[in-house]
Amino acid sequence: MALRLLIAAGVVAGVQSEPSPWMNKSKSVDERTELLLREMTVAEKVSQLGYSENCEKLGLQVGGCHVVTYNMTWRNGLQSKIMNASRLNIPASFYAETTHSSGVDGGTIFPMPVSQGATWNRTLVRLIGAANALELRSCGGDHGLSPILQVCTDPRFGRMEENFAEDPKLVQDYGVAALTGLQGTDGLGGASAYLGSPNVSVTSQAKHFAVYGAGSKDGYTPLGGGPTIRSIFDIYLRPWREYARMGGRGVMASHNMIDWTPSHANKEMLTDVLRDKFGLKGGYIGSDDGNVEQLHETYGIVDSNDEAAALAMESGVDQDMPGSSYLNSAPLVYSGVISNDTFNRAVGNVL
Repeated sequence: MALRLLIAAGVVAGVQSEPSPWMNKSKSVDERTELLLREMTVAEKVSQLGYSENCEKLGLQVGGCHVVTYNMTWRNGLQSKIMNASRLNIPASFYAETTHSSGVDGGTIFPMPVSQGATWNRTLVRLIGAANALELRSCGGDHGLSPILQVCTDPRFGRMEENFAEDPKLVQDYGVAALTGLQGTDGLGGASAYLGSPNVSVTSQAKHFAVYGAGSKDGYTPLGGGPTIRSIFDIYLRPWREYARMGGRGVMASHNMIDWTPSHANKEMLTDVLRDKFGLKGGYIGSDDGNVEQLHETYGIVDSNDEAAALAMESGVDQDMPGSSYLNSAPLVYSGVISNDTFNRAVGNVL
């Protein structure tokens, strides 16, 4: 995400007389990412692995910041501080919730997805996504946390309003419509392609992967248990397969367990299914708020937050919200607990 900001960032940081090779727009996204990775130290790579509502609190060494205002003076000032704190002048990505608005104070508020879904109008859902993207771009954002692709089938789930429908085909179609609105019809090439109209579109990060809000064979179990494996693939993963196929760029992992394995530690789902089988590939996977630490503090499947960071990253989670575990991961890389391949995959996907 930072790479697509580097060209525009020259306005803030001062354009160099001989641009670095990763600034060469004639090269592919993957080539530029690899060139930048080669120049980064471990500490600089680690700094990209957190995204937070309070970048200043993280010492300006951060990959993503929450957009909170239409005040571009605030946003540009913060971006300038972040880039000046970076030896390579790497900008931060600015994100916001785009479920039914731009996520910024003062923006247009549309109906929640459950009401959008009741319109039976995919064109309208696409236009809402496009309006949200345009408003977010207008205040300096480039990364929207939506669409929501969960198929909620248990009315006892407390977040039904986020859900387009309880039918997987409807969720799939509305999700693709929202994705198209956010990224633009010329921005559906996946993570290895450039956004075609970056001034009016944003990168999407669909959520929450996966089986969030599902009914269960053994009753309502908000954290664990859940449907049979056939139902998981036939119902709950159907929208995600189409999202990846259509060029979605990012995904947020879910709070819950899938068959008693926490989503943030579920390599089978995050890597084997979402990346390899569905085709997300170089797409970016971020944590939900505090969920990496929960592998230790809530689920107790590891003995420390360091072990939680290593397990989540190995399972396929690239970036940590708010970042407290991943931003302390340098010793795990130096000691080999986190392999260089896993570490560079995570940083590369964020970039």
